[in-house]
Amino acid sequence: MEGGDQALIDGVAIDGSARLVGWFAGVLRLAQTGRLNSYAITMIVGVALLLLFVVLPLVRR
Repeated sequence: MEGGDQALIDGVAIDGSARLVGWFAGVLRLAQTGRLNSYAITMIVGVALLLLFVVLPLVRR
């Protein structure tokens, strides 16, 4: 039973979460361009989507 527990806890919970964080960091690294205008446009699009999908339906009630 010890081998199964060790494989489950070490393999999935600990090593799996570390791999997931590493993968997510790699994805976010691709989005980092260092260009301020790119970040500003992304932020403006995000705020517009937030207004469209969250605030606008609340105002229509």
